[in-house]
Amino acid sequence: MSEYKIEKGVPIPTPRRRGAIARFPLREMVEGDSFFVDTRGSKPENAKVSSTVSYFAKRNGGKFMCRQQDTGIRVWCLERIPSAVTSNENPIGEEMTCD
Repeated sequence: MSEYKIEKGVPIPTPRRRGAIARFPLREMVEGDSFFVDTRGSKPENAKVSSTVSYFAKRNGGKFMCRQQDTGIRVWCLERIPSAVTSNENPIGEEMTCD
């Protein structure tokens, strides 16, 4: 006999956006928008922001630019592919599994 109880009819919760991409408003941005991330001038933190933005752009389309400023990094949206602005779906079209 298993120590786990099998339950029936438990609804699957909607997925929560997690991770660095969810922290930043990349999906909501349109051309000309920007946001600032205060990294206290930390080069490794600036690199994480830049890497996250690059990853998002490759998977979802569009062009972004990151530049270091005084105590952090600013991200600009240069160009968006229209479908990327309105889509909140998984970009590769597969059902996501265990979070």
